Amino acid sequence: MGRRCQTDGDRGAIIPMISMLLVVLIPSTAIAVDLGMQRVVRRDLQALADVVALDLVRLVDGRTAAQIASGYNGHPSLDAALAKSVGRNDDVLGDLPQVTAKLAFMDPTTHRLVTEVGPDGQQVTKEAVGSDVPTAIEVRAQGGVDFAFAPGRGNAVRRAVAVAAPSACFRLGSFAVGVDLEDSDLLNALLPGLLGNATFSSTLVGYQGLASAEIDLLDLVGVSSLGVASPDELLGLDGLTLGQFYAAVANALQANGGDMASVSLLQTLSAKANLTSQIGIRDLLDIESGNTAALAASFNVLDLVVGAAYAANGTNAISVPGLAAQVPGLTNLTGSLVVGEAPQLACGSKGQARARTGQVGLELSGDLADVTTDLNGTRSLTAALGPLGAVLGGLLTGVSNGVITGGPLTARTHVATEVHVARAEGLLTGIVCGDATSPGNAEGIDVAVSASALSSMSAEMSVAITGSLTLTVTTALGLEVDIATITVDLTSYQSTSTAQSTPTTTLSFRHPDDVYGVPKSYGSGIVLNNLGHATVSGNSKVSIDFVPGYGRDGDINVSGVAGLAGILNNFLATATANVNSMVVNPLNTVVTPQLQDQVGANVGGADLFALPRPSCSDPALAG
Repeated sequence: MGRRCQTDGDRGAIIPMISMLLVVLIPSTAIAVDLGMQRVVRRDLQALADVVALDLVRLVDGRTAAQIASGYNGHPSLDAALAKSVGRNDDVLGDLPQVTAKLAFMDPTTHRLVTEVGPDGQQVTKEAVGSDVPTAIEVRAQGGVDFAFAPGRGNAVRRAVAVAAPSACFRLGSFAVGVDLEDSDLLNALLPGLLGNATFSSTLVGYQGLASAEIDLLDLVGVSSLGVASPDELLGLDGLTLGQFYAAVANALQANGGDMASVSLLQTLSAKANLTSQIGIRDLLDIESGNTAALAASFNVLDLVVGAAYAANGTNAISVPGLAAQVPGLTNLTGSLVVGEAPQLACGSKGQARARTGQVGLELSGDLADVTTDLNGTRSLTAALGPLGAVLGGLLTGVSNGVITGGPLTARTHVATEVHVARAEGLLTGIVCGDATSPGNAEGIDVAVSASALSSMSAEMSVAITGSLTLTVTTALGLEVDIATITVDLTSYQSTSTAQSTPTTTLSFRHPDDVYGVPKSYGSGIVLNNLGHATVSGNSKVSIDFVPGYGRDGDINVSGVAGLAGILNNFLATATANVNSMVVNPLNTVVTPQLQDQVGANVGGADLFALPRPSCSDPALAG
């Protein structure tokens, strides 16, 4: 067996060791407790300063320092607001905190408070007083706590700076503005292609109902089928089909007490939308998370309906046969609309919120009704035969004059047109806060608008002239002789185009006098010039067939038959005038303006729509 170790001599050794350690541990613990209490005071004071600064900066809304300090237009005075805020948030360890607030200025470049030299020669925060308009507020919270073990106190001073972080909503272009009879025709031409359902159509009253209806973010949040519980969740929602989105808008409008005819039209749109591609809410609404202005803004239902249709189509070409009604002079008309991007509304802060217009290309082509002319019986076209006289022989030697008769000549005219609307973008560059009671205290926004490409319009015409003419001469004996047949088969081309850039400019909206819902327009737009008269070159060829014995058959220049170029050019002038009146003019006055309305864009410019109203009391900590 092993021998048992004897340890009796070590008993009680731990007691003196613990006694020695307690001499160190107890003071250390006391110091840790006292320092911890001071750190808690500092944390509590910082939290207090932060929340008070966020409360008070809501008063910094464009009013003067004197108005904020004394209370103005229903707002509490600065001191009253300070006392209430401290009273709500004074759960601070130790003494009752002492809190002061100073109206100040934030340098927009350095994002630091503006300072000045104080009485002691040190830099201090410059205070806004009197008629100064402050842009920030500085809050200082001071307090302390008695140490629990060591003699003395732990004091702390904490500082917080808050600035107003206003936000606003705007869009460039609107589908809903000025929906009239012609616009409803165009919508009936466009929407079937956008929806992927050729059988859909509505009425002017139906579109006007959607144009006058509005919903907001919270209305959509309340739609159970979307499965979202907050605006931020709604903005993050994607994977919606067009039909699902229209059904959600219908439910939101119905729950909001909207017109039942508009609700029914939305439900029809939901059932008719055959597109399987998916969209996200942010395809239509570019909104910063938690944005207050967006929560207060209402969105036009027709803008949402058409914008969602464009977003669902992506960059697909859309057939628009219904556009024939917009250019009644064309037959066999084909039209194709290519949507680059859907227009987008924006809500957010200065320097962050960006809206855009649609980017589209429209192609229309077709034929004008044939134009004919008959020269039979028109004896006034007698003209010198010119070079043709040199080829005459036999009995006609020396004959120098002839008459061109016959016909009919037929002009077949084909026209191809293009309208390209470049996407314009708008960046929110300024928010003006005021109570909107007078122009001197207006509210509003500034938006820098630019476009990355040219907007353009063009038209190309081809006129094919065909027909046969008879050349008749009078002999020296006074006899009229038909000596040749002139066969005309010529094609003349003419085109016109124009383009215009959208240079960066800033549009300013101020209410009053500017009115919400009425656009601030930029750019004069562009107008397609009329086509110049097409002409036939003297070197163009026509075929001439002589009666045997009177000349040599073959192709000759138009200039070889005196008077023929004039006849053909007069004929082309008539065809050109028809293109200008039946195609170019409707393109300028009907198709393009309506297309701009329906894509939320402006050829060669932009229309700014400010949504009521800017949110000017959103707070943010700074510094």
